[in-house]
Amino acid sequence: MKSILLGPLAVLLVAGAMGLQRHGTELRARHELDALRPLAAQADRLAREIEAWRLLDLDTAELDRLRARKLDLLRLRGEIGDLRQAARLTPDAAQRELHELHNRADTAEAEAQRLEGIMQFDDQSRESMTSLNLALQMALIGARTAGGLPPASWDDIRERLARSPPEFPGWTDAQRDQARRHWLEQIERLPADRFEVLPSIAPDGANLDAALRSNHTLLLRERTPRPHPDGGWVRAYGFLSGRVAEAISPDGDFTAWERAETTPDGPP
Repeated sequence: MKSILLGPLAVLLVAGAMGLQRHGTELRARHELDALRPLAAQADRLAREIEAWRLLDLDTAELDRLRARKLDLLRLRGEIGDLRQAARLTPDAAQRELHELHNRADTAEAEAQRLEGIMQFDDQSRESMTSLNLALQMALIGARTAGGLPPASWDDIRERLARSPPEFPGWTDAQRDQARRHWLEQIERLPADRFEVLPSIAPDGANLDAALRSNHTLLLRERTPRPHPDGGWVRAYGFLSGRVAEAISPDGDFTAWERAETTPDGPP
């Protein structure tokens, strides 16, 4: 993707180099025009000769020779036109064109960097939310053990699952043991250092059922906010109800957002 975005920039830089060449070759172009004036006369003479021979009954070899001379004629006229165009570009015009090319190159580079930053942020955001969902699943399993008390830390969650996994109707001892090993393996794979458990704002056991039905009890929070490409900071949260969300703060302070989200009559 990056190579695609920088393609227009490469074109602009090449155009800038062409502008410098025009500026540096102005005098040479004029001298070459003087040298090419006889060629121009020769080209006109060739054109008249070709037209005259065209009216005659010529053999194949002669026609091939004239076709080759006609190609020379077209090439000479093209070279003369290019040199005349170069001679018309004054030093001031070349400087203005070069300045404009630099401005366009700077704009293209800035836009390419902005788009690259957005792509990187989107990738990081998707990865963070995927990890948060898995971490929240493990935290919720831990919240359903040890009498229903919300976990206080990742160590607390590990100890709960190792000691007594949640009871599910109809499960055999072998199934519970297999589930316990699976969940403990999942916890070890989690980037737990990226998400902190928030026991201070979790409800007590008596209110756990109500909290599970509510969207206002925070359980996990991304430890370090991430910079947003358009400014500000982003932080991911997981709720005891299973909901996940990303909050945006212009200055990195998420206190007001957390207060609003944990108020029953605040945002759902």
